[in-house]
Amino acid sequence: MISGIPALTGLRGIAALWVFVFHVSGKLLRLGPEAHAVGSLFGAGGFLGVDLFFVLSGFVLALNYSSAGIHRSASSYAGFLWKRIARIYPVHLTALALAVILVVAFAAFDSVFVPASRLALTGLLKSLTLTQAWSIPVERTWNAVSWSISCEWAAYLAFPWIVWAANRLRSGLGIFAIVIALFAALAYAVLSGPYATTMEYALQRIAVEFTAGVLLYRARELRNFPMGPRGDWIAMASLAILIVGGNLLATRASSCLALVYMPIFACGVVYGLASGTGLFCRALSCRAALAAGLISYAFYMVHSLILGAAGRVLVLIGKAADPPMFVTAMVMAALVSTALAAAIYAWIETPARRIMVRWSGDVAGTSSRELPSRGH
Repeated sequence: MISGIPALTGLRGIAALWVFVFHVSGKLLRLGPEAHAVGSLFGAGGFLGVDLFFVLSGFVLALNYSSAGIHRSASSYAGFLWKRIARIYPVHLTALALAVILVVAFAAFDSVFVPASRLALTGLLKSLTLTQAWSIPVERTWNAVSWSISCEWAAYLAFPWIVWAANRLRSGLGIFAIVIALFAALAYAVLSGPYATTMEYALQRIAVEFTAGVLLYRARELRNFPMGPRGDWIAMASLAILIVGGNLLATRASSCLALVYMPIFACGVVYGLASGTGLFCRALSCRAALAAGLISYAFYMVHSLILGAAGRVLVLIGKAADPPMFVTAMVMAALVSTALAAAIYAWIETPARRIMVRWSGDVAGTSSRELPSRGH
């Protein structure tokens, strides 16, 4: 489903690709510190693709539901949550099943796909209920990337009241001041926190960034800051700073420091694309970009599993430190992840969503303007 702002669909493809590069760069250590250092320059900050998804998710949900009044009755709230489940759960369950299959398949070759500590039954139950990120430390279980979907689910539960509060605001300048204050609070939490990895700040990230996305939509709705062609430049500059700055900070300093300074630029990307009319917006609205955006959720959910499988195969055949074989395996993982994501989108994600929405008694389904949010 493509939103009324197609460029935001194309943006999802960029975010998913950056996360993929992040995970590939982490595996480059097998080829030596030099290869890892080079890879980090391109992908060390790729975890920020998830933060971009979080901002985008809040903006798009506000775009589709800001005037729906879903907080006014239990039935409206339940209907909204069911549509969110229909959006994220079929792909999540498919990826979880793939994780189980890979664990069993590699066990048949006396190989460990993931550490046993990540395969606890309690972790599986938390994954099924999308609560694995609701604790600190975040439980890295089964399909590890699903922690972000768990965060999204928490945001969906709170969304009706977030958008209700946002709709009370009348000043675009005041809204942007609140957004800056939210990111300052996130920075304080990270800088004063005891954790050295960004995943442990999962709930703080979704709380700030999802809310910021909702507020950005409210600011756009008020039209206090019309962009036009300037939106294109703001989006491009913000995306360049986010990617280059995120990679450099994560490489030269730490991932946590990148999390402190960089996510605010995700707001510039989303607001600029949502309000712009230039070449960059048109480029992200082309057929290829839209196709990448549509399968990005499925790609995000399966890519880490496919990368893990490729890495384990290299170990099994004794080629884990062989550069040509490593590059071949990573390219194949990208192709397989893309093909699998396209198949999941066409054969599972879209039809399952339609069926589940029909079960709710809402024959019309989701708004025709709705952009599936990420996950991821």
